Amino acid sequence: MTERNKINCSKIKIPCWLLVIGGFFIWPIFVSGATNDVIINEIAWMGTAASSADEWLELYNNTGQGIDLTGWTLKAKDGTPEIILDGTIAADGYFLLERTDDNSVPAITADLIYAGALGNSGENLELRDTENNLIDQVDCSEAWLAGDNETKQTMKKTDNQWQTSLNPGGTPKAQNSKGQETLPEETEEPPAEEPSIDVWIPPTVVNQPPMAKAGPDITVLANQEISFDASLSFDPDNDRLAYFWNFGDGATNTQEKITHTYLYPGQYIVSLMVNDGEFYDLDIITVNVYSQPVLISEFVPNQWIEIFNQSKQIANLTGWQLNNFVFPVNSLIAPEQFLVLAFNDGRSQVRLFYPDGSLATEISYGEKTEKELSVAFDGQEYFWTKVPTPGLANIISDSPSSHNPQSIIQETQESPEVLANLNLNQSQEFSALNQPAQESPQQTASLIQSSQSNQKANLILTLSIIISGALLASWLLIRLTLSRNQ
Repeated sequence: MTERNKINCSKIKIPCWLLVIGGFFIWPIFVSGATNDVIINEIAWMGTAASSADEWLELYNNTGQGIDLTGWTLKAKDGTPEIILDGTIAADGYFLLERTDDNSVPAITADLIYAGALGNSGENLELRDTENNLIDQVDCSEAWLAGDNETKQTMKKTDNQWQTSLNPGGTPKAQNSKGQETLPEETEEPPAEEPSIDVWIPPTVVNQPPMAKAGPDITVLANQEISFDASLSFDPDNDRLAYFWNFGDGATNTQEKITHTYLYPGQYIVSLMVNDGEFYDLDIITVNVYSQPVLISEFVPNQWIEIFNQSKQIANLTGWQLNNFVFPVNSLIAPEQFLVLAFNDGRSQVRLFYPDGSLATEISYGEKTEKELSVAFDGQEYFWTKVPTPGLANIISDSPSSHNPQSIIQETQESPEVLANLNLNQSQEFSALNQPAQESPQQTASLIQSSQSNQKANLILTLSIIISGALLASWLLIRLTLSRNQ
């Protein structure tokens, strides 16, 4: 090789070596720059006011073009959570990840749903691309650098440092606001800064919808006053709530607690709507209202039973139940009339149920019975009587000729004065024991009764009329006899 060629080769080698050495130093700079393209921007490691399990994370795209995150990973060093990303983050945009479901931030749709809880004591999170290059890292292994578990203020990045968000709930998929800063301890006042020309953008506070709670379903009698209570309704943001009740019979109300009375039997759908000024929520319950006048009037055990409609309206027993017998459709009783049924199921008690299964009446009469004796209701108590009157007003008597019989029942608890004031989930209890009498058996009867009638008053009126008629006939007979003797 000539001397001239050697000089030319040396000139070529020098630039090549410079290019290799320069690339060695320049390449890390490009790699480092890529790590700032997408950052972990905000972490709600403490959940929300609605639930501590409503955790979420937010990524931010620092570049002016969209980035495909498919195949990227965001995971903690301890293995939980371990999230495989899918989707694209827009230029200068945000990517929201919500835990378990899309309810962590109800007003904003999540870009990805993930599984796995963040530890309250801290996590070491790493964001890596499809080549497993480390893009961003948040090392909070010892403890979270910011955020408040009590107030639910999030941990968010501002000016390349982590701070606690200004408001509870943070700023999901929105620009991070200036948070609560911890100033370094100084003995002197910090130097005054030149006024900034940057305009502060107020944080976006996400309002959460309220929850309406109208209470359980209700069973009542017609004309019975009912209390409705919406105090179990709540708003996650503690906003003041407005209430609107619709009772299903044309009546409405806007109070939190209110009473209402249904005048007619039927099934009513009651709705409660609550409003926090922006969002609404609705809850509905069912109120079953039954006619109050139907009662068991008289029966002979295991032979027949008599039901009385003490109102001035037709009573419909469709769906009502006597022991195991269910009344068929359109089983009607005329106003102030009796319905007598053959009834023999071998039991020592009679139980009457409302169509929804609530107990209306229960009468226990013991295992011993005797022919020609019936159990009859006098408007307040039940008696054993020797004068059965199926289909007619009851006659309470311990002997066939007695007009004013001695009571053969001892009441242990007062009978309700007004049927409409009864609570159907409770019942009145009575017990009966026959006093010793000739040919009268020793038997026990007890009552759980939710009705009363005016039959006793009708019986007294009938007896009074019969006695008055007998006295008048006697007086006329005496006058006729005296006139003949003259």
